Amino acid sequence: MENKKSTPATKLISLGLLTTIIFVILKLTETITWHWLWVVSPILIALILNLVVSLIKEIIEDFRK
Repeated sequence: MENKKSTPATKLISLGLLTTIIFVILKLTETITWHWLWVVSPILIALILNLVVSLIKEIIEDFRK
């Protein structure tokens, strides 16, 4: 069995996913009346931040070569 390391990016996506699931449940039970964009925004923000960080890492690695 492999021992997987938990990176900050995976923690961020996991937090975004958990928050999104909670918001979806609240939206479906009509506890909140937010637009769907706001309901799924935590996972979108986590994915965008992960993409930005990955791009910055790649640029830095290419610059060092």
